[in-house]
Amino acid sequence: GVLLAVTGRSLANDVYFQVGLITIIGLSAKNAILIIEFAKDLQAQGKSAFEAALAAAHLRFRPIVMTSLAFSLGVLPLAVATGAGSASQRAIGTGVMGGILVGTTLAVFFVPIFFVVVRRIFKPGQREQERSHLHAEHAGITAASADAYVSAAEQGLSDDERRALHQGAQDEPPPEDGTPRTPGTPQ
Repeated sequence: GVLLAVTGRSLANDVYFQVGLITIIGLSAKNAILIIEFAKDLQAQGKSAFEAALAAAHLRFRPIVMTSLAFSLGVLPLAVATGAGSASQRAIGTGVMGGILVGTTLAVFFVPIFFVVVRRIFKPGQREQERSHLHAEHAGITAASADAYVSAAEQGLSDDERRALHQGAQDEPPPEDGTPRTPGTPQ
């Protein structure tokens, strides 16, 4: 959109055009993030990826369009500037105005589609499960081996020591430095 608007008005690809391009990239990313965050929340509530994407696009449509229109109308004076220094003002104003109009239109339609496609390729929660399994494998620990280690360590304790250990772990205040402590470990 930025490139089409600037070349359509026969303006130069200068530093002002590039600043406008960076601005549009940021605003388009913000719009996409709004839709994706709402879609993720709706999917966490039990909706399918398609329903969540459609509802998120519908819910965020008005705020995104209003923000984008306000922004594009705000740079309109730059796009039609005359007088001293107007070439740089026209370059940034035209680029930003064209970019925000095209970027918003594309984002409203394509971000929900990409959300559904990516969610179908990468199932939600799949990466977290893989990551936790990898961490456990790298540490050489499984839940069964950790339980076996704790049971073996507790077998050498008397009943009174075991009760004191469990009671102490529940009653001990958290460390002063704020770091979490595993129950039963010395301070």
